[in-house]
Amino acid sequence: MKSQRILSDKTLNLNVNQFFITMKKITLILFLLSFFFNVNAQSSVGCGDSIDITYESSFNGLLYSFSAPSGQYASVTVGGEAENSWDFMWITDGSGNDLYGSSASPITGVLSGTYESTDGTILIYLTSDSSVTRTMTFEFNCYDPPSCIAPTALSATVTSSTEATVSWTAGDSETAWEYVVQA
Repeated sequence: MKSQRILSDKTLNLNVNQFFITMKKITLILFLLSFFFNVNAQSSVGCGDSIDITYESSFNGLLYSFSAPSGQYASVTVGGEAENSWDFMWITDGSGNDLYGSSASPITGVLSGTYESTDGTILIYLTSDSSVTRTMTFEFNCYDPPSCIAPTALSATVTSSTEATVSWTAGDSETAWEYVVQA
């Protein structure tokens, strides 16, 4: 009976040691993975809210995304800075259209301005080096699209002293226009 008890104690002792060795291995793996995957926890903000983000060293990818309610436009007012000449950011809409900077020509240094997304989605990207980090601020707003979108490519050609030819590209699907002639 005494030999069984010793065997049981050794078995229990061996299982506890195996458990701690396994836990050490898991901890080491998680620690090593943290160097390869940068996880940036995002808080959720709504229309009219602001967020300050102090980004991590060696971050490369999507820093933050914001979506307005369905059918609304979104805008973002940008402040703060990215480390000048070392860290770079850019903003696109949900379709990948550049709103501020671009992946080919990102912004570095002081950040400023307000940028509009007509598809209601704003995506903020960042590439940073492994040293200094900065804080960037973002204020998000949502609003209904205009009911009458302004025409583009407006041109006028004088054809005589009393006549002119006017052309433009419609702002949306409108088929009727109001003309105003001012002297």
